[in-house]
Amino acid sequence: MIDIYYILRGLIYAQSLLWIKLLDYDYDIKNNLIKISFTTSLGLLYIWLSISNFSFNQYTNNLLMFYVFLMLYAYVILRVNYNFYNSVCLTFLLVFINSYYWEFMLHFNVIVFYGLNFNQFIQALHLIPAYLLYRKLEITNKPMFKKILLYGMIISGLNLLELNFIPNGFVIFGKWFHLRSRINNLTRFICINTLLYALIKYTKLIKKEGKITISFLDNTPN
Repeated sequence: MIDIYYILRGLIYAQSLLWIKLLDYDYDIKNNLIKISFTTSLGLLYIWLSISNFSFNQYTNNLLMFYVFLMLYAYVILRVNYNFYNSVCLTFLLVFINSYYWEFMLHFNVIVFYGLNFNQFIQALHLIPAYLLYRKLEITNKPMFKKILLYGMIISGLNLLELNFIPNGFVIFGKWFHLRSRINNLTRFICINTLLYALIKYTKLIKKEGKITISFLDNTPN
């Protein structure tokens, strides 16, 4: 019997390829209800996670909550420069890619010293949508684009320092303070900002298909 965890993980990987394909098009969604529903849904999901304390396998409650936060954050930043449709696609893609990018140096270190095992191979599949997204971008300043991404990889090296020199946590005022998880979240946040900055500052999206207007239940003024 197939473990539901692997089914879920497969769906998470598959959804990244869906957003890559959807980026070929440029839908002009004018229905404000759809736009509001997206952010509202993420907000409600965050509230539900905080109340339910839901977790699944390696996806702890705090980790799931932080990833929902990253999606909301990335979407708000992207909306300044992209329309709603492109912002949603890029939000899901960047958060997915960042889940590998923020610990790139850790994976690289494991592969160099211990070889490419099955888990590292699965993790490396994150590079497929990253490469496909890169192919959809017109880089306006390649030296700076590469330099910014390199800075993010260096920041991801915090994982190596954490594992070797930083304690898991400590007790403060009678409560356990999980230091490593805080550092991990900080690294995730810095790296997603690195990806956002490189994308917004030094790239332009290349579209294969023309713009299509979706005005179903349009409630915007003419």
